[in-house]
Formats: sequence, structure tokens, C-alpha cells
Amino acid sequence: MYFPRRPSGSTLLKILFVGACLFGGAGTRFSARAVQETQAAAAGDSDELKRGIELYRRGEAKAALPVLRAVIKKRPAEARAWHFLGLALSRERDFKEAAEAFARAVKLEPNYAHAQAALAYTQLVLYKYDDAERAASRALALDTRNVEAHYVFGAVRLRKLGAAQALESAEAALKINPNFAPAWLLKAQALVGLNGEVYASAFNLLTNRRPKSEPSSPEDRARLARQLTEAAGALEQYIKLNRNPALASELREQLETLRAHAGGLVPGGGGEQHIYTAEDVTTKAVITTRPMPVFPRRTARGWRIGSVVLRLVLAADGQVRHIFIISGLPDGLTEDVIKAAREIKFTPATKDGRPVSQFITLEYAFNL
Repeated sequence: MYFPRRPSGSTLLKILFVGACLFGGAGTRFSARAVQETQAAAAGDSDELKRGIELYRRGEAKAALPVLRAVIKKRPAEARAWHFLGLALSRERDFKEAAEAFARAVKLEPNYAHAQAALAYTQLVLYKYDDAERAASRALALDTRNVEAHYVFGAVRLRKLGAAQALESAEAALKINPNFAPAWLLKAQALVGLNGEVYASAFNLLTNRRPKSEPSSPEDRARLARQLTEAAGALEQYIKLNRNPALASELREQLETLRAHAGGLVPGGGGEQHIYTAEDVTTKAVITTRPMPVFPRRTARGWRIGSVVLRLVLAADGQVRHIFIISGLPDGLTEDVIKAAREIKFTPATKDGRPVSQFITLEYAFNL
């Protein structure tokens, strides 16, 4: 699980892009108001445009593309044709051309809220966060009930380290449509990101080489446990609604990690297979081999000075489990650290003469 203090390519961020694709899957989920507006706009559609839209809505995006291109060639000022061309291109994962199509649609019809939201999403996928935020804001100014625009605005704020705003956007989207799966995933990630520093404080972790000055209180730990539990609930809801079974195993692993760390914050909260802290065991786990990540001498963005902090479980069966990223770094460095951490060899902790699982916090500091 990822605390987005710094932008990174974490597992959950990848899932957010791959699993929460609004326009590449079954199509946009419209509110009742939006459906009425779409039906009114469709009254003036030509037969060719209707055919292209129908193909797209049946999931035949590839077949829809030549039909929609033919419509645009004849009527280049047709905003709806550009919009649905963008949707079909998005479903085919051609996001760059899709963004161009949506941009044409909103240029022709600036008050086209759905095209603005679609443009925002493609800009998000293309990592153009400022452009995505502007387009989402315009869409929301036109229609405050545009679920997709709320989602994109929140996803951008999360990447700009605004977890509180991301949470507000996720909850706004869910209030409009509680079955909008991407908003549940955004809510889970925002809840985790919102409490990154609190989690670090809960274990008196080092931050920039200086210890936290204030120890955590039982109340702080209990509050964080509740919030991580809420994040787990949001992620579970996303799993139920998610239509991409290829992501199921990764999502389940994320869910188990959230629950394990929430349980580890409160006495007796470890679940069926209890995970102990170092203070609660008879003999602590002992790391016998700690592989170091292989970092390149210089990253794509220049020199890096910093650290990656992980909290994980050294399980009773000798496996490393439930890796939780408390502080990460970009350029793939966090992923390299996780890969190395998975290869740690250790002697499990014991309690009353039997092997048990134990939480441990590791810091990988380096100067690149």
C-alpha cells in the first residue's frame, strides 16, 4: 500500500490507471440528468453517427472508429462525433489521439460537460496533471454532478499530494453514484495517503534522519487503525465492482496488507493469525540476509538523496508479507527497494516457544 508523499509508480497507482479506466471499459456511467441530456442531443444525430455510437456502446470500438471518422470527414463541426470518436479511441487505448478528439469537441462546444470530463481523464492517463485538473474543473463548473470529473479532479489532487481533497472528491462522486468503482479505489488510496505521517509517527520512525519528537498516543493509533480499516472497506467495495479479473490477486494482496496493518495498530487486532510487534514476542525476528537494491548511478531526473521506509511482516513461515510503503521515492526506486525486501532471509520471532509473525520497519537510505 502506498502513501503518496512523493509521486511514485507504486502498485496501487498502476492499478488506479489500469483498473479504473473510465472510457476504455464498458463506457462512461451517466447520471440520470446526463442520460436525459444525451437523449436530447441524440435527436439530431445522423444515421451514420447513430450507427457509430451504437457500435461503440456495444463494445465494438474498433468497428466504430471508421464509421465515426467518416462522419467527421463529412461534418467536421459535429462535436458529438468528435466526442464519441474520442471514447472509441480511449477504449482502444489510443489516449493521445483520444485527447485530441475530445479537445476538438470542447472547442466546438465549450459547454459540453461530458467531453470536458473525457478530456480530463485522457490528460490524467497521459500524465498531464495540470491540463487534467483544468478540464475536470471546467466539467464540474458545467455540471456539479459529473461523476467522472469528480474522480479525475481527486486523482490529480492525490498525485499533487492533496489527499484530503482527493478524499472529498471520491466521496462526492460516491454520493452521486455509489456504484462508481474508480471512486472507491480513489477513496482507499486517499485515506492511506492522508495518514502517512501519522503512521510514521505511530512508530517513531525517522524522517529526514531525525526522530519524531512526539510519541504516538493510543488514541492516535486507534484513529489510524479505524481509517486504515475504512480504506480496506473502500478497497473491498472496489474489488466487488471491478470488472477486470486480471487485477484480482494484486487487489486482494493490497486488501490483506491494509487489514494487517490496521490490526497491528491496536492491541489484539491482528486477526485470525496474530501479528506481533517486537515488544510482544519472546525472541525478536532476526534478519540473516538483507539484499540491497541495485540502484543506477544516476536516475532520469538527476541525483537522488533520500530514503524508502517500509513496514512489513516477517511471517512465522519464513516469508516476507504485507509490505506497506510509508515513504517512497520516484523513478522506480521504491519498486527496486520492495523487490529487494521480498528477498530478505530471517529467523522468525518466537512467543512461548513457537514461531510467530512480527511487524518490522526498515529504512533504505541512499545517495544517488
